[in-house]
Amino acid sequence: MDPEESRVSLRLENERLRRENDDLQLILGLMKENQELRSKLYATDASVDHGPSVPLQGSKVKAVSWDETLEEGRFTDDLLKVPFRTSSPLDTSINRKSSPLETSVNRKSALKGPCLDPEQQQSDSQQVEERMVGEVAFQLDRRILAHVFQEQKRLYGFTVQNIPSKITQVSTHPVTGKVDESVHARLSERHLEVMRGLGRLGYRAALHPALAELVVNTYGVLRERPDQRSAQRATYGSPEALRNIVVDTVPPALLKDVLLLLSCLCYLAKQDGKALFLW
Repeated sequence: MDPEESRVSLRLENERLRRENDDLQLILGLMKENQELRSKLYATDASVDHGPSVPLQGSKVKAVSWDETLEEGRFTDDLLKVPFRTSSPLDTSINRKSSPLETSVNRKSALKGPCLDPEQQQSDSQQVEERMVGEVAFQLDRRILAHVFQEQKRLYGFTVQNIPSKITQVSTHPVTGKVDESVHARLSERHLEVMRGLGRLGYRAALHPALAELVVNTYGVLRERPDQRSAQRATYGSPEALRNIVVDTVPPALLKDVLLLLSCLCYLAKQDGKALFLW
């Protein structure tokens, strides 16, 4: 390779690394902001006396699901006041702050009763749609992993981001520690194959796997398999219906990339001839 070709090659490599670095910085910023907002869920409301407040700075906050935000100070106080009785259920309907992906969503909290009013029904429907957005990202990751690791029955601990290391793990003999090169090559080829196909749609390995994880963590996934005769079942298999839900749910800053995740899922479903959502 002559000096001129070397310089061109280095410039292209530097440009590629710069773009990947920008993508990683974007994801890192979103995840930090998401974590900060999650942490604020546990701050004592300054307008209500719930006991001694605990400063957020420097303290460790355990992650819990969005639907179960508990007031630790209030729980402790009530428990100490009544030492010989079990604590009563806590009021979990306190307003919570939105995550970065929920800035366009107006959530309303209410206790469920035997008969739901229209406002509660609308809130429940909105929550289902949010979970459908998370399900799109989850199903895409699951589809990619299932394509690469076709012989694996369980994919616990497998993510799109750790596919290379999992390929090495799966192809290594558990006793001798020797890597089966033929297995390693076969899995690596599947990985390259699916990434090439998704890459033609605009999928980038440096950006979209981390974004998909953020979407799942923010919106959650569907809690149960839909009934065969339900109207929602048809929605799950309709790219157009899912696209409308994504447009109505995701904020503009991330809409383009989340729609790309849906396009990639539709592509893989067409490739293997199966439904969009696999249960």
